[in-house]
Amino acid sequence: GLINHEINDLHKAIECYNKALEFDPSFVDALLSSANAYYSLKETDKAIELYEKSIFIRSISYRRVFLQ
Repeated sequence: GLINHEINDLHKAIECYNKALEFDPSFVDALLSSANAYYSLKETDKAIELYEKSIFIRSISYRRVFLQ
């Protein structure tokens, strides 16, 4: 997805990020990259949804580490 993103093939990049997320729905880097691609496509509602999801997942991860 990153190479597609770099060459501005954002729809293909999103497709690749989605495949990565099928394997690991909590893969924050894929969520953020996908959100950035949607933002670049002016699909801000979808971008915000993914940004919020990544923040939620990241906060859960931090809580597990610091509350053990």
